[in-house]
Amino acid sequence: MANLPETPQWEDGIYQIEVSDPVLGGPDGISNRQGKQLASRTLYLKQQVEKGGTDLAAHIAAADPHTQYAPKASPTFTGTPTAPTPANSDNSKKLATTEFVAKALAALAGSAPETLDTLKELADALGNDPNFATTVLNKLAEKLAKDQNGADIPDPVLFVKNLGLKEAAKRDVGTGVNQIPDMSSFLASLSTNGYQRFPGGLIVQWGNGFPDSVGSVTINYPVAHTQKPFYIGFGYRQSSTPTAMQSIVLNDQIVNNIGFQAKCYQNDGSGMIPGQSAFFWFSVGK
Repeated sequence: MANLPETPQWEDGIYQIEVSDPVLGGPDGISNRQGKQLASRTLYLKQQVEKGGTDLAAHIAAADPHTQYAPKASPTFTGTPTAPTPANSDNSKKLATTEFVAKALAALAGSAPETLDTLKELADALGNDPNFATTVLNKLAEKLAKDQNGADIPDPVLFVKNLGLKEAAKRDVGTGVNQIPDMSSFLASLSTNGYQRFPGGLIVQWGNGFPDSVGSVTINYPVAHTQKPFYIGFGYRQSSTPTAMQSIVLNDQIVNNIGFQAKCYQNDGSGMIPGQSAFFWFSVGK
C-alpha cells in the first residue's frame, strides 16, 4: 500500500469517472486520477499559504517594506505634498505648513517699522548678539541704583574730579569759613531809604533826614540792626552855596539798633541856631 504522488500545481479541471471506465489502480490509474488531481491542488494551495505567511513575516520585519511610500519615521516627501493649516494660535505638534509660517511671521512683524520687520534687521539692531538679554542685564547691573542717591559711587572723589567741577561746587551753603552764601545773604531794598545786607551779617543802610523847626530829627532804619551801628555818617543836601556853617550832632543817648536822633545847627556869624536843611545819612552795622 502506497500514497499517491503529489505535484504542487493547480489542476485546471477534475477528471470525471465515467460509467464505462474500467477500474484501474496505481499512480496513473483512472480510479486514482481524481484523488491525484485534488491532492496536487491541495499541496499547491498549502505551499501558497505557507509562502504568503513567510512573505508577510518578512514584510512585517522589514525596515522599509514599502519603498514606494515615505516611512513614518523621518519621511522624505517628493512632489508637492500638502497638509491642513493649523489655527494661528495652535502650538501643538501638528505639521506647520508654509501658510501657517507666513501668518506667524506676519503676526511677529505686526506693526514693526519697515527697518525692523525681518529677523536679519532685528539681529543687526541687536548687534548680532545671541545673548543680548544677558548682555543688557549685565550692563544694567553696572548702573547706579536710583534709591542710593549716589551713595554707591565707588570713588566719590574721582567722580567729582571727572565731572570737572571747581572748588566752588564742593562748598556748603552758608556764611561760615569755606562756605558760599546764597542770595538770602544779599537781601536789599534799593530805594531812597534802603539797605543792603552782606554775608557775615554786615548791613549798610541809607536815607534822607528832614529836621523840624527846632532842628531835631528822628531817623528809623529801614531794617533793624542787631546792635548799635558801628558808624553813622551825614551829608547835607544843598541846591545852592550855603550862607552859614552847618553841622549835625548825634544824640548819643538815643542811638540804637532801630534808629537815632540828631540835632541840626548852623552858624551864620552871629551864633549857633537850629538848622533846617535836609541831609543824607547812612549807617554801617550788623
